[in-house]
Amino acid sequence: MAATPAIAREPNESELRAVIHSWHTLRQLIEKGAPVRESTPGYRIGRGAAQAISRAEKQMSIEIARESEPWREIWFITISGMDRATVYFMPDEVQGGLRRGKWLSFALLDWRVRAAFPEEKLPQLFVGEYVQIGEEPLRDFQLGDDNKPFTVSGGLSLDEVREVIELIRAPEKAGIRDFNQIQIELRDRSQPIMRIVRDGDFIHVKTGHQYGPLNGGGEFIECKKQDGKWVITGVGMWVS
Repeated sequence: MAATPAIAREPNESELRAVIHSWHTLRQLIEKGAPVRESTPGYRIGRGAAQAISRAEKQMSIEIARESEPWREIWFITISGMDRATVYFMPDEVQGGLRRGKWLSFALLDWRVRAAFPEEKLPQLFVGEYVQIGEEPLRDFQLGDDNKPFTVSGGLSLDEVREVIELIRAPEKAGIRDFNQIQIELRDRSQPIMRIVRDGDFIHVKTGHQYGPLNGGGEFIECKKQDGKWVITGVGMWVS
């Protein structure tokens, strides 16, 4: 039996309105970039609980970020004690409680100088990738000491990031007699992760806090894959 060809029909009024609305949204995205929410969170981070940044600091950070990345939607903004702003964009990848996306960082002082002296060259922007651990809806995110995004580099997959996190957070083993292994087992598992970097066969993890210039400390943890699984090969301290 021959199939009956489908007959095209005219869109109804509600479908036409939906198409027009979608076109307006797309046109705004092309011409003006991703929309910025008034409720975009902004945090000043240091010792103690994060505080809200000023409206002027938020506006300046948004304008700088949109100048570089007009089509990415901003998730939230942080400003450190060194007056360095970091803009976190919405994640590009979400997998099992891990979120990976792009960050953009710059010194606010540089941009204030640029506003006063427009002939000066564009201040330096730093860009990178973050991973953040969390399962709450993105719009409900509240920055805390234990859920800050950390920088990743070196082509790490989210599966590898998860394996390394599970490794360095694993409970202390009892009955260890080797001195080097005792040092590894006595690492501080409570410190937040600041950075995970692949360097050849090794993965280097930096934990701790950096509150400002010469005001931070934590641990370096070195990992290497042996017999198909990651193991910790060294732990050291850092202070600044």
